[in-house]
Amino acid sequence: MRLHLTRAKGLLILHYNVQSLLNKIDEVANLLHDYDIDVLCITESWLKDDILDAEVSITGYTHYRCDRLRCGGGGVIVYVRASLATACVQHFVVSSLEYISLCVQFPRSAPFYISAIYNPPQARNFVEDFESYLMHFEQKEHVVLGDFNINITQQANSKHFASALRVFGYKQFIKSPTRVTPTSSSTIDLIMSNNPNNVIDTGVIDMGLSDHSGIYLVRKQRRSRKTNKTTIDVSIIDFTRREEILQGLSLLDFSDLYSSANSNSNSFATLLTLRLNSFFQQFTKRITRRVRDIAKPFFFTDEINQLVLQKRAAYQTFLKYRNQNADTSALYENFKRIRNKLTTIIRSEKKKATLRILEENKSKPKKLWDILLDKFGRKAKKRLIDFDLTTLNDHFCKHGKGDSSLELGTEPSQAPSEGFIFTSVSDDDVLRSFKTLKNSKSVGADNISLTMAKMALPFVIPHLTALYNLILKTGVYPQIWKIAKVTAVEKKAKPTSPADFRPISVLCLFSK
Repeated sequence: MRLHLTRAKGLLILHYNVQSLLNKIDEVANLLHDYDIDVLCITESWLKDDILDAEVSITGYTHYRCDRLRCGGGGVIVYVRASLATACVQHFVVSSLEYISLCVQFPRSAPFYISAIYNPPQARNFVEDFESYLMHFEQKEHVVLGDFNINITQQANSKHFASALRVFGYKQFIKSPTRVTPTSSSTIDLIMSNNPNNVIDTGVIDMGLSDHSGIYLVRKQRRSRKTNKTTIDVSIIDFTRREEILQGLSLLDFSDLYSSANSNSNSFATLLTLRLNSFFQQFTKRITRRVRDIAKPFFFTDEINQLVLQKRAAYQTFLKYRNQNADTSALYENFKRIRNKLTTIIRSEKKKATLRILEENKSKPKKLWDILLDKFGRKAKKRLIDFDLTTLNDHFCKHGKGDSSLELGTEPSQAPSEGFIFTSVSDDDVLRSFKTLKNSKSVGADNISLTMAKMALPFVIPHLTALYNLILKTGVYPQIWKIAKVTAVEKKAKPTSPADFRPISVLCLFSK
């Protein structure tokens, strides 16, 4: 059952200082599921480089993380609904700010920016650095959420900060206490925007994840979110119609490949590729596939769900009487007892469920390997720095060009004592070469898969042989085979420049 933070409709953004994410990741996943949150900004994540992305990933969300590198504590991580078009922007790094800024783009509307910020206690020059940071968002809509460690209820301590917000045209929305302990309360978790007309609702929510409360903002959204679509339609070739495909291949006429217009390898290869693609398109079918939706953690039982609700209720009861200046020590102890019980049961159920899944799949190596990769070793698909395709392409092409400054030797080259010529290949040579190809689902720019090629091979092998011999005879390699699908792969864990990537190419099948 989905719960509601607010009745307002729009983009729901939540901030929470969780004070250690790793041991609360399952409760955070449950929070995202229960309240259908679009963007979750977390401060004091306490993550380090040795904590894998897989350990803090949540199904249905993309995450961006910025860990504190020098010492313990701190850190910021942002979870964004996977269907939202977002990109991480990083202008510069300043000493007193820990932050992540995202650009959000809706169809047919101007982009706006969301920043999650953590200001460590006793940070020096924070307001000055914060002002410098805000300068980068002038003339842009900007929403800022975070733990500022500035209690705005104490005017003397927050005067300089409040003045900076006024100068840059930001409105601060949170008025209620956001950090409450048995002995104190303060309003240090804040939300601000330089375009308050687009803010529909804001508020404070008490979840008991830490001694901080969550704060949320609902921003206007031009188009309502579609949360009920869990399937997509895709087009694939129906290889179950094998007999029909083979019969159709046997009737294909390739005689025009040998016309005078196609007597060069470029025309020959292009026409052969188009002919095969056009033929296989007759056997495509539409299928419906399920899209991975946001789901509760797989091991959540009814008991855990009940304890989550009890913990929230106990914390809210503690806050209610704390605000009335009543003795709340017993209420706080009750909250801690439920919290500790919940933590113990979550660990136990998670362990049992994981062992059960591993046991059920120990005889299925591929599925077991996928489970282990998802949990421990699969690399993140999103990175903190994004490069546009032109930048990466220019970098890769630059290193492929020759250096015109190199001088060639003046001495005449020594001719080899024996000559070398290519010999023609036979159908058997081509067939043996195809048998050496490794099974792969990768498809090059020609859109011919290995499965398609293997089915067509008995009928096209004479024409492939003729094409390969034409290439050897004329020395002209088909232009269509020079095109490859290129993927930029990181050479190190946290790339910061184009030089930290290497190109991986998928060649056209018949060029291999």
